[in-house]
Amino acid sequence: MFGGFPSLRTRRRRCWIRFKRSLLFLSFTTVVFIVVIGFFLFFNHYYFRMIFQQPTRLNRKGSRAQYYPDNILQKIQIANEANFETVTERENIRYIQGDSKPTLLKETKVIRDDQTDSEVIRDDQTDSQNISISTDVHIFYYGWYGNPSYDDGKWIHWNHRVLPPWNKKDIKKYNQNRNKHSPPDDIGANFYPQLGPYSSRNHEVIRYHVEMIRRSGCGVLVYSWYPPSSNDDQSFSSSDELLPSLLDIAEEVNIKVALHVEPFIGRNASTFRLALEYVVRRFGNHSAFYKRKKSPFSIKELPVYYIYDSYNLPSVEWQSLFSTRGDKSIRDTELDGIFLGLLVEFKHRTEIKRSKFDGFYTYFASNGFTHGSSWKNWKTLSTFANKNSLIFSPSIGPGYKDTRIRPWNAVNTRYRRKGRYYGAAWKFALNSGAKMFSITSFNEWHEGTQIEPAVPKTLGNYSYDNYEPNEPDYYLDLTSIWVKKVCKESGRESSCLSKYIEEEK
Repeated sequence: MFGGFPSLRTRRRRCWIRFKRSLLFLSFTTVVFIVVIGFFLFFNHYYFRMIFQQPTRLNRKGSRAQYYPDNILQKIQIANEANFETVTERENIRYIQGDSKPTLLKETKVIRDDQTDSEVIRDDQTDSQNISISTDVHIFYYGWYGNPSYDDGKWIHWNHRVLPPWNKKDIKKYNQNRNKHSPPDDIGANFYPQLGPYSSRNHEVIRYHVEMIRRSGCGVLVYSWYPPSSNDDQSFSSSDELLPSLLDIAEEVNIKVALHVEPFIGRNASTFRLALEYVVRRFGNHSAFYKRKKSPFSIKELPVYYIYDSYNLPSVEWQSLFSTRGDKSIRDTELDGIFLGLLVEFKHRTEIKRSKFDGFYTYFASNGFTHGSSWKNWKTLSTFANKNSLIFSPSIGPGYKDTRIRPWNAVNTRYRRKGRYYGAAWKFALNSGAKMFSITSFNEWHEGTQIEPAVPKTLGNYSYDNYEPNEPDYYLDLTSIWVKKVCKESGRESSCLSKYIEEEK
């Protein structure tokens, strides 16, 4: 009947039409959802991968600035050994390239072509007597070496002990009967210094080092520092004893000194504040004590502190110091400064931000070893720093080799390749957009990251590595060229100083 209840056939047809419409709508929304998620994962896959791949932080004993974090080194070593057994020049080319992406490979090829041999110095250095000194370029310096002539008849650090491996399969590479090296010919380093196994207490050595650092163009020497009565486990005295002499000589040579605060025993928010009080009271007014503005809009200049192994303290500890609301806050007091935390893992980004640090650095010279030391991550880290008003200081190194103290650690060796490795690191650092740069290192001989002059030497059947066919001071000159490139960037005029150096005869 007209206007009556629809027939069963009609109801079925209507239900089918509604079902098809619902199915089409559901299919459309599913496709849109998949496309959106796909794009999101495509552009962010690296970050998700890093979250799950980075090793978790573990407490460790005996942390020292000259060594990579032991727990992280162990895990990365195991992971690397699963991929290849030995390190060769070919493997290191892979690390220089940084990634398998075609665009990055193309960029790296340009880097390698630019750094073919020692001609890079002669081509760029039109006047070897004119140098640029930049306070935006900092270099890590160690004053822990000693010899019998200056250190109560003792060798210090040059006789560094051979460290035991973590993996049982590496135990054959570790001679249990040979715990320490025996200087002066047998030292705990893969390279041999031109000055020989010197003492850091020798003021002539200090002056020579500071003059070499000035020659390289680095305007700031970042000194490995322990508070009084504290020291690393290879030394017998505190590095604080040398700081007054170092500052005085730096003042004469016209460079600055900042502190690389080591993880001294008992370091926490309270003891760190006490250490700051000591530093400011004793050295704060020294003209060579490095200070800079936190931002272009800042009025006051503040001292800069690099804090090694900062991640070993929880964020709440650092917050109590670096937050304006912290119960031990140093902000807007005479203890205020620019504090840079060490970024090793991906998650340290948020920890550094939460801790109220003013910025971060990466320290380690081995590309691909950690998230922070991987060159391909520097542009992203720089972007993160800029978005959060932080200072980013990528740490650039000429290479890495520590098998004289870690004979089982060849997997982390990074060959210098006649300066090409160093040049590639500099190129990535400059392209990252960073405003401040740190160099690892001037004289960390144990890990083979030094730019200090080295010479060929043979010990029995063993030959130390060297810089040949280039001169012993090759990396000083190479650094000077890269500092010039830094100074040529716009907006850096105030941080750069041109000097004319009389040629030494």
